[in-house]
Amino acid sequence: MSDPVWPLSPDEIPELRTDSGVGIMLLHNSRPDAGGRFFATAWLVILLPVLPRGRYYVRQGASSESPALGGTVHTTRYEFFGRSSVRMSEVIRCYVFGWLVVPVFFLLPSAAVLWWLTQDSGWSSGLWGFLAVAVWATLGTLLFIQYRRRWRPVREAHWVPARPSA
Repeated sequence: MSDPVWPLSPDEIPELRTDSGVGIMLLHNSRPDAGGRFFATAWLVILLPVLPRGRYYVRQGASSESPALGGTVHTTRYEFFGRSSVRMSEVIRCYVFGWLVVPVFFLLPSAAVLWWLTQDSGWSSGLWGFLAVAVWATLGTLLFIQYRRRWRPVREAHWVPARPSA
């Protein structure tokens, strides 16, 4: 699969920054190609992805961590090569994964453990709660691995001189 990519002017490169889960961040849409480049969408994020802001052809650079007041600052650098049209299938996949799948995998085990702990059934309720969370975490991990391998295809870029007209 290939997607049209057009050159980017320096003022079109988005400023990526999130503070306490609010801001603009890149979410990967495809696995890296042979050159290490991939398509990623810049999203307005308020704890979860809210609004796609643009789709870019990028390569991930170095990541670093530095201490800050009250925590740690994580920094990931990206090299921007071009811009592409936002793909609706990737937006829908992001909404489904970010707004449905991830919350279910966080909230359901917590609710189950709280329910089991409120029941007066002795030591076994804690054991069953622990097992439920362990099984749920394993299933979530397997789902995430499958998502990264199968539902994020490698997409090749083909360069066009300017943005295609609609």
